Amino acid sequence: MLKQIATGCALALLLASSAAADCAPPTPPPTSERPVRPAPPRTPPCATTNTCEPGEADRYNAEVKAFNDRAHVYAAALQAYVDRLNAYVAAAGAYAKCEVAATNPS
Repeated sequence: MLKQIATGCALALLLASSAAADCAPPTPPPTSERPVRPAPPRTPPCATTNTCEPGEADRYNAEVKAFNDRAHVYAAALQAYVDRLNAYVAAAGAYAKCEVAATNPS
């Protein structure tokens, strides 16, 4: 009788450890892939006093246009990164449920 109990416990532990092996923890996206927000152009000081030299406003407007172009690229990259983070959160929830299920005898 004692031998049967010991065998049953060993079998239960073996099954529990094999079930736990099926639960693969997710890997978060690396923070090195987090996009860096572009810096906006500095407003020229002459803009507040209306004393800009010829072409200075045009240069600033060109910098703003370039910033807006970089901002669109940044927004797309940020959305892709957030999507990967959300997928990681979903996978972490599935992993936690798998671990809970592995601890419950069936």
